Amino acid sequence: PATHFTPLQVIQGLLPLLRTSPARTRDAALYNVPKRSIVVCLPATDARVGRPFAAAQAMSAAATLRGAEVLRREIRLASLTDETHSMRHIKVVTVDVGSVSVPGSSDKGQTAEHGMIDWTVSEKAAYGSAFASTLEGQAQRGLRRKPSDVSKFVNTVVDVVSGGQK
Repeated sequence: PATHFTPLQVIQGLLPLLRTSPARTRDAALYNVPKRSIVVCLPATDARVGRPFAAAQAMSAAATLRGAEVLRREIRLASLTDETHSMRHIKVVTVDVGSVSVPGSSDKGQTAEHGMIDWTVSEKAAYGSAFASTLEGQAQRGLRRKPSDVSKFVNTVVDVVSGGQK
């Protein structure tokens, strides 16, 4: 539950800071000021597809994605009905994040034993062999994604926040 509610509560707490005053709204319209952005970064695989043995992460990511979609609609509706137009210059963006490499680290791949370290005995008995088989099959077929350079992720977020102007 904390992974569902915490992002929403943080965004709700920051939303008043993103609203513009009537004077700033006029300035934004006159000077073509870029919109203020709420950027929600989500693990692409968990949010859109889901993976075996990652149900909790998939549920949390999907719930956060849906929450961002609802927030986007609420802001759009508020911008249409609010006479001060204080919500007009806020946009909500979801960024699907794939695999990102961390400079100086090595990606050896996850072993089944490491992945099941927090599992109960009954979970290991019921799902352990299937989990190990899934990891082994991914390694043999070369299905592990090559991580992207972190600078690509940073540049994408900067482009979204700055409206393409650097």
